Amino acid sequence: MSIVFFNGNFVNEEEAKVSINDAGYYYGDGFYEVILLRNGKLIDNDLHLNRLMKNFDTLYFKNYPTKDEILANVFEVIKQNGKTNGSIYLQFTRGNAPRTHEFLDLNLKPNILIKINDDHYNGFEGEIKTRTCCIFEDPRRLHCEIKMISLLPMVLAKYEAEKNGFQDVIFFNSRIKSITEGSSFNVFIVDDNGTIITCPDGNHILPGCTKNRVISIIKENNYKFEERFYSKKELYDAKEVFLTASLKIDAITKVDNKYINNGVIGNITKDIRNKYRNFIDSYTDE
Repeated sequence: MSIVFFNGNFVNEEEAKVSINDAGYYYGDGFYEVILLRNGKLIDNDLHLNRLMKNFDTLYFKNYPTKDEILANVFEVIKQNGKTNGSIYLQFTRGNAPRTHEFLDLNLKPNILIKINDDHYNGFEGEIKTRTCCIFEDPRRLHCEIKMISLLPMVLAKYEAEKNGFQDVIFFNSRIKSITEGSSFNVFIVDDNGTIITCPDGNHILPGCTKNRVISIIKENNYKFEERFYSKKELYDAKEVFLTASLKIDAITKVDNKYINNGVIGNITKDIRNKYRNFIDSYTDE
């Protein structure tokens, strides 16, 4: 039975109860974060926590904890569960109040959940995995840079993908005429010249922590790299395509009806994933 932190207390997961007046329940008014736990270390926790703290201000939350307070509770959850590998899930909603759109003058205290997920969620164990994806017009509103809990557009898009025989979905945003990201991951392509390309940060994608770490690895190893918008055709014609997320780096070997690299995992994808594995295996808090 897992121990979680919920609103100031460490309790069994089954004992953590959410009010029907929770803003997350009514509106999806909240956000979350997922951090890889490996060998007792939180990988790139500063990147994740800085993104988290920015969301408090962007969403006008009040009475929220400091980064140090959050981190202390995370480590206590790890300690009480006696685990060294897995992932940490953090969720924050605006708080409890009768259903109202007028929250600005309410002095709400956020509802806070911190829990640990088992190691089988960790996609960095074992060999690199492959995925098939279809391209889907991005149905989301602005502010994709916020890791909001209202994920219904992504859920429905992925459902449509699975219904049509694909494992996942890659979004195309017709407003900016570019591939943006996947349902829960960032996307990188490799062109004929060996240049690695990914969509730039902004309100059209989530600025992924693993994405940003992978970009650092790409630059450190002198790969050619561009952060720019790119078309569906560039995706179809890519030599390699791979995805990055907090818990995985996978190869995408088929997009719609087009096989990428004849359905074989590319060498650059393998190398980037191996280098990221080396990074997390030797990670020390910065």
